[in-house]
Amino acid sequence: MPRIPPLFLVTLAGAACGGWWLGTRNAKTAAASQTAIAGWEAAVRGAKTDSPAAVGATSLTPDSPLAKWMAAVESAGNDDFPGLLEELALLFPGDPGPDGKTMAATRWLLGCWALKDADAAIRFVSTLTDPGMMAAMGEALARVRPDKALELLAARSKAGIKWDTQKVLELVAGRSEGDPSQDMHYAMAKRMAVTDPEAFLKLNPSCLGGEVTVSAAFAALAKRDPAKAGAMWESMSRTSGYAGRKSLYLMLDSLVAGDSAAARAWVEKLADPEQRSLASHALLTALARRDPRAALRELKSMVLGDFDDFSNASSIRLGLPPDSGDGQAAVILSLAKLDRAEGLAALKELLVTNPGLTSEKGYLLAQLTEVSRDQIRRYPEEPTAFLATLRESTAAESDPEWRHAMESAYLREQLEGRSAGFALELAKVRASELSAAAAGGKPDFALVEMLNHVAERDPEAVLGVMDQMPVKERQMVAEHIRDRTSLDDVEILGRLLPYESAKHWENLVDTYNGYLSSNPEKLKEMAPRYAALSGEAAVPAVTYYSQMWAQDDPVTALNWAVTLPPETLAAAVGGAVQSWMKSDDAAASEWADALPDGPVRDAASAGLAKALVEFDLPSAMAWAGDISDPAAATEVLEKNGREFQLSG
Repeated sequence: MPRIPPLFLVTLAGAACGGWWLGTRNAKTAAASQTAIAGWEAAVRGAKTDSPAAVGATSLTPDSPLAKWMAAVESAGNDDFPGLLEELALLFPGDPGPDGKTMAATRWLLGCWALKDADAAIRFVSTLTDPGMMAAMGEALARVRPDKALELLAARSKAGIKWDTQKVLELVAGRSEGDPSQDMHYAMAKRMAVTDPEAFLKLNPSCLGGEVTVSAAFAALAKRDPAKAGAMWESMSRTSGYAGRKSLYLMLDSLVAGDSAAARAWVEKLADPEQRSLASHALLTALARRDPRAALRELKSMVLGDFDDFSNASSIRLGLPPDSGDGQAAVILSLAKLDRAEGLAALKELLVTNPGLTSEKGYLLAQLTEVSRDQIRRYPEEPTAFLATLRESTAAESDPEWRHAMESAYLREQLEGRSAGFALELAKVRASELSAAAAGGKPDFALVEMLNHVAERDPEAVLGVMDQMPVKERQMVAEHIRDRTSLDDVEILGRLLPYESAKHWENLVDTYNGYLSSNPEKLKEMAPRYAALSGEAAVPAVTYYSQMWAQDDPVTALNWAVTLPPETLAAAVGGAVQSWMKSDDAAASEWADALPDGPVRDAASAGLAKALVEFDLPSAMAWAGDISDPAAATEVLEKNGREFQLSG
């Protein structure tokens, strides 16, 4: 067997897996098949277009190597084709990639071979390990021998073979060690889904390989036979559950392009309420892409349930057919692309009529500014003037919450492409303005947006100005930074500690204490951060911290705990003693018993009492009685007694 130079990997985006229903098919005539590969022939000849006419328009010198090679291909027998393939490396040296002449010539040769003897061509290609060659064979078969392509795909479908199966029987070469024909079937399925969608959709749906190809088939069938496409989608979704959201959206996009009234009637006739609701969103999305104002009128006549998919913004922004997403969002965003004011007005109106959209108000507003970006004037470069322009842009809004949402959305747009340094200066000015105005109530989301913009690029810069920021805003920014910080960056995590919100403390415990428990060597590094804590978050923080530290080194942990201020000393000492009791109760008791009277001994006694209550109530009561403050002793005794009763 001659060695074939490796062809270059061909990535066939969006291809599906398959298996095909095979009915009675008529083979293409030789003339039609030659036309199907005329574009490849034109590319080999160097034509500027891939139309069949380009073949005759581009002449070659009869004695040129390429002309001789092409003539040899046209007259070749089964034994000649492998050698002709081998000559491509000499004909087109240095021509890599899936779009070069080498691949066009390969496809054309395989198409010619398949016209003469498809089985022989398949047997030869199946012995190779080159995915690009296999894919080229699949494309050639689908073009010149669709009957053969359907035969192979039907066999794969009948066998239930999926594209992601690694160990399957070879369908063509009859080998059992794998499936080298997968790339060939992949290419055939991709093309046949478009050229013969009805046959494609009658195959085993579990082998179709994903909604990309299924959707392409439904879209193609909808252009040819809308009624058939609708019936097949409804039947397929009911019987197999395989016809999904993407296929519905792309099918309805094709239906609306052909006859929007018929598309609307089909949606209204769907018996299943969930299908009808999803189809209504798909219908609105398709209408909005063509006539947003008409789509808005259609929307006002509908009763839509809540929908949780707002993934159509990018498609609308790029002008592509959306394959998912809330129809209301599609109407809003498509309107905004035409006229920002109309889109904004539609959003406000829909927020009143559909409360389900309220939770997505900020997101939709942000996307609205994205799709209408070219309608926004650029704000000044000077921070004070920038903020003045921002206020002017939202001054007409009387609802403070709506105004804050608009400011945040406009900021995201205006800060895009600007430096982190500019955003940081902007934040300083904004914080100064808020301080002068004695702002209160809800956080200033515009300021948070500015700081987050900087934090995503330079968290150190934000941490350097955190003390200049209002409390609520810096707590939100701290959470933003923490969520994006590697757990290995103990320095950043430590510097965030003073700014953490008490209401987010459970998250803090999961992040910081979980990290420290698996990195005990970092415990000492964090000690100054925990020692500096104050306020409502401080007590639970040092309790967890001292407990973890004491698991590894109780004496050092307690030596640190006794240096803390009164606000956190008792919690830290008590937590460390409790932890120590679990590993060495005698040593912990001895340490506490040696302490002089005072706050440290009281804290240790309380910790021991709490640790002992579950298994040694008399000792727990004895330690509680050792507390110098009678009121505190009584409180511990009562609490321990209740806990003991509950635990028993």
